[in-house]
Amino acid sequence: MEDMHLLLRAHHLLCIPQYQGSGYSKDFCRQMEEVIKILRKQKHKITILDVPDILCSHCPNLIRDSQKEQCDRKERPEGRTEQENCGSEQYGCEGMLCEKETEIIRKDRTLITGLHLETETAYEPEKLKAAVRLSMTQELFCKACGDCEWLRRGFCGYELWKEKFYDTF
Repeated sequence: MEDMHLLLRAHHLLCIPQYQGSGYSKDFCRQMEEVIKILRKQKHKITILDVPDILCSHCPNLIRDSQKEQCDRKERPEGRTEQENCGSEQYGCEGMLCEKETEIIRKDRTLITGLHLETETAYEPEKLKAAVRLSMTQELFCKACGDCEWLRRGFCGYELWKEKFYDTF
């Protein structure tokens, strides 16, 4: 295996397999399709994050941390330091946050805890799949994504995720 890493927010473990060609923009869709191609090759270790990642870099909800007063949230999520808020320099997300960061980090941390994963740890694709297979339940899916706009709009669901996850990762 190449010593290359793909950095992904934890909740993208749920989003990526359910991708159906729709997204925030053409750039976002192109980026999602590229990430899916990379994942299917299974040549990269996957590092789980709770900060903006390669997919976030093409999302219109990504804003500068200095604009956070204009967001739905008024403060940095509990326990998040200024440095941790920066996201990944590798993807051009330094100093950026999702305008819905409080909601998104809750999803990430729910999954990290529920799937017994650790941030900043590089997982071999098969080991990550095994960890997810062991711990993912419909209850955990709903706890993490129950308030997601994509779920409400009918683009995803636990059964679809279960059907597609193992083909993607």
